[in-house]
Amino acid sequence: MKWYQLFLEGMLHMKERYVIIISVSVLLITSCLGHFVLPGLLLEEVNPKKDNQFDSYISSQLTQRYFQDNSNRSTDAIIEIVCDQNLSDYGFPGTGTASDPFRIENLSLETTSFYLLYIYGTTKHILIRNCTFFARRSTIVLGPLAPGTVTIDNCTIRTRNYDGILCHADNVTISNCLFERNYDGISYSSCSFLKIVNNTFRNNYRGVFTFQNDGWSTIIDNYFHHNSGGVYIINSPHTTICGNVFLSNRVSILFDSTSPSPSSSFCVVTDNRIENSSYYGIIITGFLGQDFSRDNLIFGNSFANNNNSASSQAKDDGLYNMWYNKTAKQGNYWSDWWGVGGYKIDGWAKSYDFYPVAKPLHDLETPVPVFLKGRAIIFSAIAFIILISLAISLLFRARAK
Repeated sequence: MKWYQLFLEGMLHMKERYVIIISVSVLLITSCLGHFVLPGLLLEEVNPKKDNQFDSYISSQLTQRYFQDNSNRSTDAIIEIVCDQNLSDYGFPGTGTASDPFRIENLSLETTSFYLLYIYGTTKHILIRNCTFFARRSTIVLGPLAPGTVTIDNCTIRTRNYDGILCHADNVTISNCLFERNYDGISYSSCSFLKIVNNTFRNNYRGVFTFQNDGWSTIIDNYFHHNSGGVYIINSPHTTICGNVFLSNRVSILFDSTSPSPSSSFCVVTDNRIENSSYYGIIITGFLGQDFSRDNLIFGNSFANNNNSASSQAKDDGLYNMWYNKTAKQGNYWSDWWGVGGYKIDGWAKSYDFYPVAKPLHDLETPVPVFLKGRAIIFSAIAFIILISLAISLLFRARAK
């Protein structure tokens, strides 16, 4: 008699208690396998429960008042610059060239007016640095002006729950600034090539909010801490988010699109530390259930202890988004990865990171216990051994009778 016939014979003579033990063992195996998938093998699952309240709230934000036409804005700013001559009228030092910009520097200003500094229609180079600004609404408003002429560096920006910097200008650089207690630290729309580098965003509603941009902006080496949202990319393609730290936000990064064009597509998210988000670390979603957010690349990031109440640390309701670098065969680090196979992403797209990284790519605030690594293999092996041992034991008992 062959071994599998003996196995089946033993199974047929099992007592009720052995049925219970083996059923539990099978449950162990299936529960382990349910958390990972081997490359090329997609396991079907029920769609995760959609957070309708949160998604509706996100969609409602798109209709708010923050991106009105500049001609309708109030102009009761403390410093209002609407032409090149105004820079000289205020007596700011500099000549307005790239090597000698007009300098608005070393100021500490507070106002109950809507805006503190309003710049529109200029062509000269302007450097705003070493300033502390507090305003009832936006501290700095940049209207359309000559591309690449404004740099904001080493400033502290606070408002009464409004936009810290509201930007409608191309190729602006914002670096080394502190944004706190704003609605949005930086809001920008209808512009491109914005550079947001080495800033700190803390205790804001959102750190960076971009809407309806031409794209090609970079968000690099910033620190986002205790914001409801870290970076929200809405209808803005070709955005690069690289080298940032997202710590203890509700949602660290969100991509959303209200139409096929422009949409939040062809963006790159890499080399970021995304940790302790109370909701998902990254969400890729579509307005009213559409899958317009597509062809984004997410790899080389460290996801740790995000969305602990759910089955995944990220959610993808878009289309053709890649959660790994196919050429380099590198995915992301996930603190709840089982140690074998791919990592499953929540969402309708049924996405997977097929090349998850075993060790964190960044220093983490909350270390992951080492004993959790590779537990799927361990549990599966133990359950398999239990099954075989029971079958052999039952076989010998049956023969002894």
